[in-house]
Amino acid sequence: MMAHQEAIFMAVSVQELYQQAVRPLPESERLTLAALILQEISQSARAAQPARKGDIRKFFGVWKGGDANGSDNEQIDRDLARAYAQECKDES
Repeated sequence: MMAHQEAIFMAVSVQELYQQAVRPLPESERLTLAALILQEISQSARAAQPARKGDIRKFFGVWKGGDANGSDNEQIDRDLARAYAQECKDES
């Protein structure tokens, strides 16, 4: 059978399966069936994803600067203001 014919046959078979076996089920059982199918698909999709080499979050908080206030935004703002004021003073 050609690939196109197989696809059509499969589509008909799936449609028939749904009409005959799935559609008559109560809504709660159809929802359970749908959840099972989606769970299996998502697991296989996750398995197909390339493995991560590492998680960047493991580096959070690792770097320590020489200055204990190195990440103090207020101190940084004061330092920048002082440098800017000095630059303006030098230009005048």
